[in-house]
Amino acid sequence: MATASLPQSNDNFSWGLTALRLVRECWAASVELFLHRNFGPRYLAAWSGGGILLIPIYGFFWMGHDLRPLSAFYLIYVGMFVYARVAGLLRWWRGGAEEHSFYTGTPRLAKYFPKLREQTIKHYVEPLLLIGLAYLVGNHNPPFCFYLIGAAICLFFRVDLAVADQRRRAMEMHDAVIDQRHVTERFREMQNQS
Repeated sequence: MATASLPQSNDNFSWGLTALRLVRECWAASVELFLHRNFGPRYLAAWSGGGILLIPIYGFFWMGHDLRPLSAFYLIYVGMFVYARVAGLLRWWRGGAEEHSFYTGTPRLAKYFPKLREQTIKHYVEPLLLIGLAYLVGNHNPPFCFYLIGAAICLFFRVDLAVADQRRRAMEMHDAVIDQRHVTERFREMQNQS
């Protein structure tokens, strides 16, 4: 008679990492709706919708505190989510600009920092802006303050990991080009010998 085995610790670790990634992506996406525009159609569906659950769950841990600023943020967030989804679908339907389907959007701050690259704005300027906003509301509303700090941290690490992944993929492409050059040289040598 077979007995059910307990999940391996690696499975638990994997589930834990997946849960952390889910929280990180949803938390970052919840502020990106305010910071960006022109999202890829699949990005909003994948992560921003998670904020609809994340924000009330976060607020549950702050019961007894003034949650009006967080509630107002939530209502505006839901409105912006619907607006961004409809705008994205209309842009796609009209055959608008092609962007990656998981594109995180064009930073609204880009017009104020024209000399900075989009990646720099998303990686450093936006998290610092969120920390600054958190500082401004910190004494008045700790739940919203810590929400903004958490969002800034998640946003920074999401962009940081995306940059590292992009760098790794570029290095792999570079290596593939070199490998193909070697294969082509070997092929030419073989052709000359025959």
